[in-house]
Amino acid sequence: PLMDYHRYAPIHDTIHPSLQNNKLVNLVNYCQSKSLSFKDKEFFADKTCLIGKKRPADYDGQFDVIEFKHARELFGEKYELYADIAPTDIRQGSLGNCYFLCSLSSLAEYPDLITRLFDFDYSNDYGIQSVWLNINGIWTQIILDEYFPSYFNGVEYDLAFSKTDQCELWVLLLEKAYAKAYGSYWEIIGGDPVHALRDLTGAPYDRIEDFDNLDAAWKKLSDANMRHYMITCFTKSTEIVEEKNDMGIVSGHAYTILDVRDIIDARGHPARVLQIRNPWGKFEWTGDFSDRSPLWTAKHRQDLNINDVDDGIFWMRLEDFITYYQGIGIVKIVPGSLSNAVMVDQKLNKTSILRMSITDESTISISIDQHDSRTVDDPSYSYSYFRITIGRLINKSDIQFVDSMLSPERNIFIENVFPPGDYIILVEPYWSSGVLNKFNVGTYSNK
Repeated sequence: PLMDYHRYAPIHDTIHPSLQNNKLVNLVNYCQSKSLSFKDKEFFADKTCLIGKKRPADYDGQFDVIEFKHARELFGEKYELYADIAPTDIRQGSLGNCYFLCSLSSLAEYPDLITRLFDFDYSNDYGIQSVWLNINGIWTQIILDEYFPSYFNGVEYDLAFSKTDQCELWVLLLEKAYAKAYGSYWEIIGGDPVHALRDLTGAPYDRIEDFDNLDAAWKKLSDANMRHYMITCFTKSTEIVEEKNDMGIVSGHAYTILDVRDIIDARGHPARVLQIRNPWGKFEWTGDFSDRSPLWTAKHRQDLNINDVDDGIFWMRLEDFITYYQGIGIVKIVPGSLSNAVMVDQKLNKTSILRMSITDESTISISIDQHDSRTVDDPSYSYSYFRITIGRLINKSDIQFVDSMLSPERNIFIENVFPPGDYIILVEPYWSSGVLNKFNVGTYSNK
């Protein structure tokens, strides 16, 4: 059974009321008083929002045919913000952002996790939309218009990038908000699905990248599946971008893991199998435990709803999985949990100490979020090593060690069960450059 994601608190409740919606309310009132259709001047619908203010060195005119059209010009008067949120509705266009669409597909399994990102639940008369994303560990409001990258297909204008099977905007708007957050559509080509899910949920994540011990990897994966965490994976790259092989696998491509099972196959042999979804909604694995494989028993076909349909959903054995796939991402999103964060502006070679007070025993993930390299306009910027040490204050002079770790990742997490009390978080950055010495310290907990 799926977990009850209706217990999620709206993101807006975590934002201070004085900062929450003033800009949005003022904008709606202004457009209403002037009978205007909104055009976003901060992310104007032209080539700047496609490739950024500076022409990328490897840009060779891929987007030169793209124009921006309003949703009314593409869909007519009848379109909705979300008609029917479903993971199988998402279609990738000419933008190489399968990792992001894979993340949206995972999120769409629980529509409340999509709808809570929007300030409105409908498309209004002024074409104003507002989306919340967790950028660099801080929930950030992103205001958008309803103009989208389009091209003329010889008959009519069609969407150039992502789309759904219905006349709805949620996928287009989340893709546009992500592009605005990181500077341009060009900046969101290629990426890590767990980073995208972190940005969409504010939840911590973990990885499985070492398959030398298959038993340990399977146990970790099975535990994540049992907890209903969101699980993504990505294939090994080849010289050709997103190359399709004869076995139905796409290289350098992001997928979602939907389920994992220990079964006995039709020969009576034990097998560890994974159910995987291609965000394209087509092109599937054709080897052992694929839709037509004779290794399935009739009962498994019925219980697991295995049909010979090219819908992008397939099963494969763990041993085959590690041949083609490079890593797994586990996003630990938990119903009812809230994000909290503070920004630290720090000079070189300094140490920060934060105090955390806990009134009830809680499972808490403490995070360090470095600024994403796409938000820093300096090629010398790189992620730095951070050492985090957590201690519990016993009295005025004693500190009890709780946990510590060292990591150079964009997002760093320490998860622990914390009894009530006062704690200190010691943060020691080892800056790799002097470009930007800011980071965010956050918590993710049901308290």
